Amino acid sequence: MASLRLRQAIAACALPAAVVAGSVAPVHAQQPAIEEIVVTGSYIRRTTADSPSPLTVISRADIEQVGAIEISDIVNRMTFNSGSTNTTSAFSGGDNSEGQTNINLRNLGLGSTLVLLNGRRFTPSATDSGGNAYVNTAVLVPSIALERVEVVKDGASALYGSDAVAGVVNFITRQGFEGMEIAFDYRTDQETRKQDDYLFSGIWGVTSDRGNITVSAEYLERKPLQIDDRFDDFGGTGVSTLANPGTFLPAAVPGSASAGAVIPAYLVGGGGLGDLDCELAASQHRQSFRSPLTGDLAPLAANVIESGGCIYDFSPFFALVGGETRFLTHVSGEFDLSDSIQIYGETSFADQRFTRENSMFPLVRFPFIPADNPGLQNDLARRNANLAGTPFEDILTTPGNVAGTTFFGRALGFTPSDTGTDVRPVDTDTRQFSSTWRATLGMRGDLGFADGWVFDTALTRSERDNTNRGTDTIQQHLDLAVRGLGGANCNGATGTPGAGNAGNISAGQECYYYNPFFTGILAQDGSPQSDPMLANPVSLYNWMIGEFRTQTKNEQLVWDFVTTGEVMQMANGLPLSAAFGLQWRKDRLSVEVDDTSAAGGFSFIFGGTNYSAKENTYAGFVELAIPVNERLEFQVAGRYERFDEIGEDSFDPKITGMWAATDDLTLRASTGTSFRTGSLVQTSGFSTQLINIADPFSGAGTAFRPEIAQGNPDLAPESAFVWNLGLSWAPSDGPLQGLSVDLDYYSYDYDDLISRPGAASLIQQDIASRCPQGLNTDPDAGPLCGVQPDLTIAFDPAGGPGLPDQIIRDENGNYLRAEPLFINAQELKTSGLDISSRYRWTTDNFGMFTAGVDASWTREYKITDANGVTTDGVGKRNIGTSIGRSLPEWKANFSLGWQRDRHSVFGLVRYVDSYKDDQQVTRNAEGEALCVGSCLRAVNFGLDLLDDKVSSWTTVDLQYSYEMPAIGFQAEGSRISIGGTNIFNNTPPKLNFDGGFDPFTHDARGAIWYVRYTMQL
Repeated sequence: MASLRLRQAIAACALPAAVVAGSVAPVHAQQPAIEEIVVTGSYIRRTTADSPSPLTVISRADIEQVGAIEISDIVNRMTFNSGSTNTTSAFSGGDNSEGQTNINLRNLGLGSTLVLLNGRRFTPSATDSGGNAYVNTAVLVPSIALERVEVVKDGASALYGSDAVAGVVNFITRQGFEGMEIAFDYRTDQETRKQDDYLFSGIWGVTSDRGNITVSAEYLERKPLQIDDRFDDFGGTGVSTLANPGTFLPAAVPGSASAGAVIPAYLVGGGGLGDLDCELAASQHRQSFRSPLTGDLAPLAANVIESGGCIYDFSPFFALVGGETRFLTHVSGEFDLSDSIQIYGETSFADQRFTRENSMFPLVRFPFIPADNPGLQNDLARRNANLAGTPFEDILTTPGNVAGTTFFGRALGFTPSDTGTDVRPVDTDTRQFSSTWRATLGMRGDLGFADGWVFDTALTRSERDNTNRGTDTIQQHLDLAVRGLGGANCNGATGTPGAGNAGNISAGQECYYYNPFFTGILAQDGSPQSDPMLANPVSLYNWMIGEFRTQTKNEQLVWDFVTTGEVMQMANGLPLSAAFGLQWRKDRLSVEVDDTSAAGGFSFIFGGTNYSAKENTYAGFVELAIPVNERLEFQVAGRYERFDEIGEDSFDPKITGMWAATDDLTLRASTGTSFRTGSLVQTSGFSTQLINIADPFSGAGTAFRPEIAQGNPDLAPESAFVWNLGLSWAPSDGPLQGLSVDLDYYSYDYDDLISRPGAASLIQQDIASRCPQGLNTDPDAGPLCGVQPDLTIAFDPAGGPGLPDQIIRDENGNYLRAEPLFINAQELKTSGLDISSRYRWTTDNFGMFTAGVDASWTREYKITDANGVTTDGVGKRNIGTSIGRSLPEWKANFSLGWQRDRHSVFGLVRYVDSYKDDQQVTRNAEGEALCVGSCLRAVNFGLDLLDDKVSSWTTVDLQYSYEMPAIGFQAEGSRISIGGTNIFNNTPPKLNFDGGFDPFTHDARGAIWYVRYTMQL
């Protein structure tokens, strides 16, 4: 990718990567007359595309030479973009786990960059973990239809309204295309050769004296890549204490003061009794292992009982790349009604189907297994055998001694590839089905009553229908099944427990026990369990585990009117130009969930509510271009926007200046305000994400648990004060002719950021209230508080209530979920420097060369949270904030291109700076680490917990292209390209995080090799 310096009309926008973004040049009277155009960042027509705002233009040639096949490939190479979710990641709080891609300029948040298609809005149909709505660029337009991408890298609300805080990205399609072009792309990963992409695309167009029409389409088929396929690189990173084989906590034992007391002697480190067959499971597959933090054995009267908790590595289930099919079409056309009036329109459609594997969700309501459950009876008998010949013989099997056990785990473990469908009978894949369409109908031309004034008005409608499905355990069915009343043909009121297991099947009596122990799957010799009293039937799994669905519909209707022209001739003889505009838009959101979810019937996916919301917005703006002389010009703009439903409004001004100091050097400056209102989810809905988290208060180990943020209609708009200083230098003669340099220094002061307090932070606040003197297990050190060695939970009499509305616990204090409220809480100040330079030279014998550098340096990124605590996020992962994401201090691209005759080679070196993993390890009052998840992951992944550095990462991309001569029906301009990204196969830095790498910064696929054939007809 490279920036583009536009000097002439529309044709210049397709120039290759040799010239520089944001460059500005004086308009000289002696230059030939050229067509007036409009460039993103201004509505005023100009004879050059120079911009006083920092502007980067990515041409079609740029897109092709880096081997991009989709918009995310373009975005990932923008050095000024950080924190986008353009790779599959199931572990980032719900961000981009279903195929969405997005843009995050300056790391200000996915909702703070306004995305346009041909200068007009597209419905923001996806949300991130913070509830911020953004445009899913994966379904925007076929990549073969793109002419260029224009990026305004400062606040633009003065012209474009809400969301344009970080800037504007305008995707512009090929207009007036003539002929036909078809392309085929194939790419595969080097490591496994399983992750294949097949892309078929085409574009066709015809023109006449009065109009044109262009039609494009593409079909993408993407094969998945599992962590299991790259287990040596990323396996062992998905650690959960809620496993299968799982962990158990028996109740009612000899010597206990009352029924229901725990067996302290069986426990090690609070780990509970691990399933006896944890090692058997580990011998069958690589997902189960005994916890190295709690030990394998626990003493009991000089004898031993298997006790260490059984841990589950769910990472092999999940995808580094999800499976996907995608079909996109785009049609555009123009027709001249007269010499002064033109009608135009465009329509696009996208169908996206995304699939990724998923582990079975854990059971976070911790079912109690009664003493008559055959699985428990078998387990106790096996444990009792270890006590033979001791005074404690038969202690576990004597009726009344054990009333039951609490199960900490999940209904199913294992992966399908390891064990087949016999032990994994249900489909646990996450799937998304979405269809998106957009249509624009407009008219533009001359205003007959105002000489030299033109107008442009259009109506644009866009809509996305999306369905997400997954599976979870139905809590009511589980509760019946552990009591022997499970099954679709069992009458829960009159059925006989276990009649189906015993073979006594009659109407309403096909009742089965669910055996939560590993004996429900395999016998001790590793063969499939054949004992009907222990085996879990396939039909029982299918009855216990149900499908949940969420259907979401996003709609947007926008009417725009813009008129622009010359107001008057100023005293200096130069025109005062202006643009005036009006806009009305209506956004709607509706969400429907299945009946079981609505009733809170699933064990893990808690709740869900059908809701709908809307917002009507009215806006008007004015823009003035005031030339002081032929070298100095100012622009003044302001926009007023009012939001009906939330009762808010905003006025945002912007002033820019551009001074052509010499023929080669231009200086620019801009300052203004921008804003963003909360999304419909943030103001009126809810947002659920699944967080892999532990709770030190209750001793709950690391597991995924729901965090459900609630909408807040009282949210104020986010607001930002933005300024930019820049220069462009391009020597027109001398030894440096062919060199161009662009520098831009930016600053954002961003207030009232909308955020959802994170579960980890809320848990700490909850604990601080409940345990004012800290977590404590030593009665001599003060009041007991929190989980104790016997796994009971103590409450400090002087403690407070915690956060009962946001941290939801059961009556015993066990953590269930978090329910934070969206709030205006944070402030962000960031500044930095963008650098772009190109040098092009031509030789007599060796062709033309182009060298380039694009770099972004972040000077500061200071986040102030709701408690007034300020941290600088530069060079950090920013895991503790709900706004910032990973932000390396430096990102840079170094390019070198060569072209001679029909041959060309392009190389790109991409550098991502090192940064700090600021993930905090929770500690108790004694300073001991309470880090089951991160500690186990460190053991499995070979990481040093004390080393928080995420290393720098450098990759090399290379492409060779050959432009073929006309042969038969193949026209001149056809070409074949062969290349690779990350050709040296550099694995991303390891990270102590689920999945083992940072999906916001790095790409886990390794080397990708591709071939592309483009045919002109």
